[in-house]
Amino acid sequence: MKLHELIGYLHPFVDYKGENPEITSIENDNRRATPGSLFICIKGYTVDGHDFAESAVKNGAAAVLAERELPVNVPVIVVKDTVRAMAVLADAFYGQPSQKLHMVGITGTNGKTTTSHIIEQIFKDAGQKTGLIGTMYTKIGEQIFEVKNTTPESLTLQKTFKRMVDEQVDTAVMEVSSHALVYGRVHGTDYNVAVFTNLTQDHLDYHKTMEEYRKAKGLLFSQLGNAFNHEKPKFAVLNSDDPASDEFAMLTTAHILTYGIDNHADLQAINIAMSASGTSFDLVSPFGVKKVNIQLIGKFSIYNVLASIGAALVSGLPLEDIIASVEGVKGVSGRFEVVDAGQDFSVIVDYAILLTVLKMS
Repeated sequence: MKLHELIGYLHPFVDYKGENPEITSIENDNRRATPGSLFICIKGYTVDGHDFAESAVKNGAAAVLAERELPVNVPVIVVKDTVRAMAVLADAFYGQPSQKLHMVGITGTNGKTTTSHIIEQIFKDAGQKTGLIGTMYTKIGEQIFEVKNTTPESLTLQKTFKRMVDEQVDTAVMEVSSHALVYGRVHGTDYNVAVFTNLTQDHLDYHKTMEEYRKAKGLLFSQLGNAFNHEKPKFAVLNSDDPASDEFAMLTTAHILTYGIDNHADLQAINIAMSASGTSFDLVSPFGVKKVNIQLIGKFSIYNVLASIGAALVSGLPLEDIIASVEGVKGVSGRFEVVDAGQDFSVIVDYAILLTVLKMS
């Protein structure tokens, strides 16, 4: 792709009429720059990529994207925010792959990992090839890859989406962290469905206040349906029992489906019965009342299942098939995982690092 064509995807428009080299890759690590690379300077907490632009050029970089002018002998494109620009350019360079997938994004303090795995299982049971990106790993079909962050940086993310497209994945399900939303890692990603689990006190070392944390989560919904491919219907699946959902509903232009237990919702669990081996409840839905028996325990598991049912339902899957699928889910490794080795006592492996998780158990 030529440089002029690539930077034409940037908003606001960048008025550049200089040299027009062929761009063969996009890199933000000078050590990975090769002939034809566009090197993007990212200013981090401890290291500033602008200091390595000259090194990238020596390695063959054909152009540099920066937040200030630099004394290098290749074209320098200056933008206000290279992190967000990188996300948009990566999306464009890899052929806007998220627009070719059915994209489901899940955000919230708790439940993202379990909910993403349940949703992925539903789509697999529906005969689709799936992709999964989250805290535990990235998965393409049955191939599993290690990850460093819950939500990878944009270059890795868009490259992963491109690989999913190449390997004929139908639906991609991913956890979307608040850090990724603030840093702009998912900027340029076109979601069909955005799911909100809950908002409790966490990550305040970064966000400082709950208000800032809530605003960060809200970015997924404010961007949903406001850009990209308008032919694809957008849906927000919101937890009616969490007050933050009211704000997110006002932020989005997408269609909204709610779920909950305590408050009225489009999908509501009533007549709940729990045992050591599972949970049953009546699901009140626009399609009537259905009995659901899951192999998961805890009130939080009901929320995760309701969110998953909602995401699958707005994606067009039949409710009966969705229920059959969630009833077969046995849980996620390390997430309130019941260990049965024939012992006469209960063993549960969990990732309960937050008080709110323990209270819902």
